[in-house]
Amino acid sequence: MKKNYELNLFLNPSLTEDEINKILEKIKNYILEGKGEILEITNPDKRKLPYKMKKNREGYYVLIRFSYEPESVANLRDKVKLSEGVIRFVISVAVEIKTATKNEEREEAVEKTVAQEEKIENEENTNLNDM
Repeated sequence: MKKNYELNLFLNPSLTEDEINKILEKIKNYILEGKGEILEITNPDKRKLPYKMKKNREGYYVLIRFSYEPESVANLRDKVKLSEGVIRFVISVAVEIKTATKNEEREEAVEKTVAQEEKIENEENTNLNDM
């Protein structure tokens, strides 16, 4: 069963746009060859690195979201590691975070409050009837 993954890449800042596109195309092909499915690829964004990586203070950041067989991730990791122009990368399992809107949070709070008030009323009525 396929899982969703994220591949965070930092590419060498001296690369041209064509070279970046060739690297990304290679990585996409690695994923597709392993019977994976590309879900999303962000545009390369030049960023300052948090620390020096392979003598670079900047790099192009790219996020690739994809679904892939867990047994094949190590093979993909090895192929990406050998890709020229990649400064640093990490492949991690994608975690979907569900965020509630303020209206949903308010509605839930109102429902809880109403339910608590009804419970208290029922208990009071039961106590009065028992007397």
